[in-house]
Amino acid sequence: MFFWDSIPSKYYSNIVGLTSNAVRSLFLDSKNILWFGTENGVSKMENGSFSTFNEIDGLDHNDSWDFHHDSNGNMWFMLYPFLIPKTQRFKMNF
Repeated sequence: MFFWDSIPSKYYSNIVGLTSNAVRSLFLDSKNILWFGTENGVSKMENGSFSTFNEIDGLDHNDSWDFHHDSNGNMWFMLYPFLIPKTQRFKMNF
């Protein structure tokens, strides 16, 4: 995964903590936390470190395609189980 804002670029992969190399979406939230939606769950990069969220952490499915952060501090993940979109709220502390 290349993240390009300007030169130089940065390469992220599952070797450094990304949930999967199959990235479906990126989301930069209001706290400058970068979220990666992948086929194996969600990765959150904060201060250069990755955290992972998947079915073990409470997601209904691991295949994440989109994000939304609402004004109440909820993170919404668009999940695709069996090609049917499902939105799931995931409460984070923002």
